[in-house]
Amino acid sequence: MIFLSAILLSMGIAIEEKPELFEFPDPAADGISIQAVIPIPKVDPTVRSALEVCLRTACTRTQNFGFQDIGLITKTGDPVLTEIAGDHMRIGFSVDSDQLSTGLGLIESILTGPSFLKETLDRSAASVVISDKAGWNRAIFWDRAVSVRLTPDLAKVLWLRYVNRRTVKIGVGGNFAAGSAQSNWKARTAVWLSPPREAQFLRIPTINPPSGLKRGLVKLSMGPSLTANDPALPVAFLGSAILGVGKESLLWKVSREILGYSYRQEAFVTPTPTGWQPEMMIGTDESFSVEPLKKTLEAEIVKLEKSDLDRAISMIRANFLEGMPLGVVYWNRRGPGQFGLADEVFRQTFWRVKTGESWSVPSLVSRMNTLSVEETKAWLLQWTSTLTFKSTEF
Repeated sequence: MIFLSAILLSMGIAIEEKPELFEFPDPAADGISIQAVIPIPKVDPTVRSALEVCLRTACTRTQNFGFQDIGLITKTGDPVLTEIAGDHMRIGFSVDSDQLSTGLGLIESILTGPSFLKETLDRSAASVVISDKAGWNRAIFWDRAVSVRLTPDLAKVLWLRYVNRRTVKIGVGGNFAAGSAQSNWKARTAVWLSPPREAQFLRIPTINPPSGLKRGLVKLSMGPSLTANDPALPVAFLGSAILGVGKESLLWKVSREILGYSYRQEAFVTPTPTGWQPEMMIGTDESFSVEPLKKTLEAEIVKLEKSDLDRAISMIRANFLEGMPLGVVYWNRRGPGQFGLADEVFRQTFWRVKTGESWSVPSLVSRMNTLSVEETKAWLLQWTSTLTFKSTEF
């Protein structure tokens, strides 16, 4: 390590300490989950596609772990989970309770020593496409897909620019002794490099893009963007549940039943590089107009009662605590219905990185319970008055 560090420093390559690691020990858990959260800035669709190719390739094999090795290490033999959203990339897997050190070695190797072989990059690039089955969740974060062709050298530069000690945060949760993950992590010797001081222009070759979605998906933004730890975030969660979660939501009644616009309709909050954005998405085979939607929603909002707020809060609790597949936050393309140890460790880590606070469902719900019916109506009326097209796929 010392010899390698001296060589890298002589070449003008900066070396930094390890990324921050958060512990979430739970003696009752079955195994250990390791989740890396890597915030990313706003990037164009080509760069985002290229990052997804790198992400999938990095988790297939590394310089220290082959494909079969990874399958033997992960608790169920499943591939390492990879996701990319509007503001972050996620890498996650679980190991048995006695495999903490091996698991930390694997995540360290993925992040610092991925094996970017040309054939693996090509396979990953071929899989980064929109399909009808995955179209809804993917379209929430991607305005369009771009097929890219990466060389190993280009992949290495791209990876180092976005995946480094300054960006990576790691969460470890499950059945292990408090402090043991921290001490194991501190003892590791992998070299973490800084991103280039000057971001060079990357020319990423593209291939003919896929044709896109066959049905119409209309995405609309609601109201102003929220900051990462915005005091209005509980309002956004509650308002989204009232508008677009479940068969008793306003969008179901207005867009589906009254106007006949949609076969699927949801309202939700998505993470962005600067915070959060309340949004709607409507799946439609018909011509769509914003103004009738605004007008009819406003007429229904003024009729809201306390029971509507209580229903929405119950839906939020069921999603966050019990994994009900309908929810108000699209964390990434896996959607809102994420439950179990792995997703809880991810949420804990992501929330800490995003807001600087601990993830607490009781705290969020208690803040929602302080909202009056009139306050909630005022927020929803403000949102619907600013309802605007964000993107359309046909």
